[in-house]
Amino acid sequence: MDGSSWTLDFWQNAALHLLVITFVSLSSLLCRRLPWILTTLADQLLKLGGPTTEGIFRVPADLDEVMSMKSRFDQWEAPVCVDCHTAASLLKLWLRELYEPLIPDQLYDRWVTLHHHVNTIRYTIHMYTCKKIFGFQPNILPDT
Repeated sequence: MDGSSWTLDFWQNAALHLLVITFVSLSSLLCRRLPWILTTLADQLLKLGGPTTEGIFRVPADLDEVMSMKSRFDQWEAPVCVDCHTAASLLKLWLRELYEPLIPDQLYDRWVTLHHHVNTIRYTIHMYTCKKIFGFQPNILPDT
């Protein structure tokens, strides 16, 4: 079966299946408590306007400030960051220093495959929508 003969129902069912798999995986994780440093830094990011700050995870913070705050966190203190870039840099540093990666090695290939399937579903829904609304399909290839 080629991609052009697949129906919207097929893709909706595939998307629902992927969502269920993801939800089951996430719900098992949500039963656990999150690390205090993660929740503390996330709260500070929100309070310091992180979601509306352009380049929040690209713009580096002052290195001396980050290292000073890191040493305080390492001593189980919860210092308040001076800006959202410091909190973002600390969060990235904490994630890099995890003993096991956030996505474990044995699950990495599954997540890459899932990402590919989600992109394929988005592309197909886009093409179907263009055909139904505008009467044509754009001649483009999906990003993979």
